[in-house]
Parts: sequence; structure tokens; C-alpha cells
Amino acid sequence: MTLGAHGALALENGRFHYAPAFVVNCVDTTGAGDVFHGAFCYAVLQNMGIGDALEFSNAMAAVNCTALGARGGIRGLTEVRALMARAERRAHPEFLARCAGAAGN
Repeated sequence: MTLGAHGALALENGRFHYAPAFVVNCVDTTGAGDVFHGAFCYAVLQNMGIGDALEFSNAMAAVNCTALGARGGIRGLTEVRALMARAERRAHPEFLARCAGAAGN
């Protein structure tokens, strides 16, 4: 489930996984959900674990939000991985508390 500015949450085998959002200079959120879901499908096909898939999908959606239009900010793996390595995160305290140890898992 996408949580907008607070990241994403997934349920796998009865356990919730939470990934905080990336903080970016948001220009337009149009298409963010579509980009997230496309990136999540890619992550699954790449055999990423659920935590990595959520992180990657959050990053793709965040980068897309830095430009105008539904597909205006879609970037390649290099730029997305760079964002993942350096960007500040915005976490929702309630999700963190309920998903003990799940951030990034």
C-alpha cells in the first residue's frame, strides 16, 4: 500500500514491512502511484526481497515527482540508486512502531 509522503507498507506472510518515503523537491505527484507499482513489478522480477522492493519502488516514485507530468521524472537505475544512497527519509512514527524492525526490511 502506498502512503504518499510517508512511504509504503506491505504485508508478507502475516508480517508488515514498512519503508519510509524519500524526501525530494516535489514538483508534481501525477503518476507517482503508477511509477511505484511498475517499479515494484520490476523489483519482484529481479527477485528483490520485499523490503528492497519497497525501497526501490519508493525511490522510483520519488524521483518521478521531481519533474512535471506522469512520466516526466522517470529515471534510470543509476539515478535511483544514488537517491537511495543519499536521500533523507520521512517516516511515519506509527508505522515504524507497528512494524518493529521492519524499516528497510
